[in-house]
Amino acid sequence: MNEGSHDLVEVLGTYNQVDLAIIKSVLDSEKIEYYLFDEGFSALQRVVPMRLMVKKQDLEKVNVIIKNFNYPASSEDKKE
Repeated sequence: MNEGSHDLVEVLGTYNQVDLAIIKSVLDSEKIEYYLFDEGFSALQRVVPMRLMVKKQDLEKVNVIIKNFNYPASSEDKKE
């Protein structure tokens, strides 16, 4: 991990690539920096969810965005 990565917090864990693409698009439009962990592994195996990480100072704003999207903030969805 790079310097400062300890300031990242997980805001969402999901297997749903479509929902994640929409959320990433909204975060991009809001100019909120995010990191996606386990994207490749999740797409291949669906064992580990993709994890959306944001900086601590953006957490509250991102949770509001996710809530407005009607997605449960800071939780994992179930395997389909």
